[in-house]
Amino acid sequence: MMDNSEINDEFDFHVNQSDSPSVNFYIEHFGAYKRALHDVKKVIKSEEFNETRFFNEFYEEKRRALLYRKNGGGYNPLITHWLSLVKQLANVYCASFPVPEFKTLSKEFLKETAQMSSDINNLSKIERHLLDKGILFILEPSIPGLKLDGAVFLINDKVAVLAMSLRHNRLDNFWFTLMHELAHLKLHSEILSDPIIENLDEEPDSEIELEANMYGGDTLISRQDWRSSSLHYHVNDKKILYEFAAKIGVHPAIVAGRYRKEYNNYRVYNEIVNDFDVRGYFGL
Repeated sequence: MMDNSEINDEFDFHVNQSDSPSVNFYIEHFGAYKRALHDVKKVIKSEEFNETRFFNEFYEEKRRALLYRKNGGGYNPLITHWLSLVKQLANVYCASFPVPEFKTLSKEFLKETAQMSSDINNLSKIERHLLDKGILFILEPSIPGLKLDGAVFLINDKVAVLAMSLRHNRLDNFWFTLMHELAHLKLHSEILSDPIIENLDEEPDSEIELEANMYGGDTLISRQDWRSSSLHYHVNDKKILYEFAAKIGVHPAIVAGRYRKEYNNYRVYNEIVNDFDVRGYFGL
């Protein structure tokens, strides 16, 4: 995986230059930019920060209607910094390698992706699996204190970018975030010229987030399978959980995570959801 520290500014380019803002636009928002720059520099080490990319991303967000899932507050300059890193990696990849054009996703593709979760070894296949559909899979580590799980957007309506932060180092969160973002690409691709930024710890606060939550979650575990599971009558029964996971073709951590979330009981199945080091697997 490419490291942002290895990228220099020769790769910087804008997705769309056709409607460049006026000088007055930059002047109007310059005070807010300086405040955001000051805030982010208090957190990010100077050697890890590129002010040019931050400037470009800040004004791109001002120029276009960036879609934020509820993230526990208003504008956060750390999100701008994180998103600038993701876009830089995406731009470099697109400039360096051929990427198929993103068209659409079928429900069969999403189901196939969900069932890859049953085998840990399939994690190494996800990048190619998504790239074949015109989706760049980017892992950009979370910034401490930043409540952000991922983002999804389109570049020039041709290449999809699915980025994840691995803020929570658990398999259930990894797969739910991945399927949530894929649900956006299937259901909402027409609005993804602007990024959707995700904090999946918060309850969905819009129709499109409710739809992505439901579609992604149902692809992992269908409502019919979940309703009929005997797990509802056996608390912390690992044998039943493993049998159910094998029956529906997903990793046991996904079932454990669904149970913990639905019953708001985070004391059970700890050893299952925390058994695998997702960040370590991807070298983050």
